[in-house]
Amino acid sequence: MIETIYSNIKEFIDSIKYAYQRVVRGYDDRIFWDFEEYLQYMIPVVKKFCEFSIKENILCDNKILEEALSLIKKIEDSERTSKNLSYRYEFWKFFGENIGTFWN
Repeated sequence: MIETIYSNIKEFIDSIKYAYQRVVRGYDDRIFWDFEEYLQYMIPVVKKFCEFSIKENILCDNKILEEALSLIKKIEDSERTSKNLSYRYEFWKFFGENIGTFWN
C-alpha cells in the first residue's frame, strides 16, 4: 500500500519535471535514455540524401557520401547480428566527423 502511494507520488513528480523540461528546452531528459534508437530513424534519411546527392550530382564530396552508403549497407546487412552495433558506432563516428558534408 505504502509502496503504491510512493510510486504514484514519484510518477506525478516526474511527470511535472518532464513537462517543465519540455516547455523550457523543447525536450525532456527521457530522450537520452534511448538516444541511439532515436538516431536509427535518421539512417534511412541519410541514405536517401546520399543517393539523391550522388544521382543529381549536387555539390558534395561524393567520396564521403559513398563511404556513408557503404557503412549504411553494412548496418542493413548485419541486422540481428553481433556486428550490427559496431557498424552503427562506426557510422555515427564517421557521420560526426563529416557532418559538414551532410549539412545543407
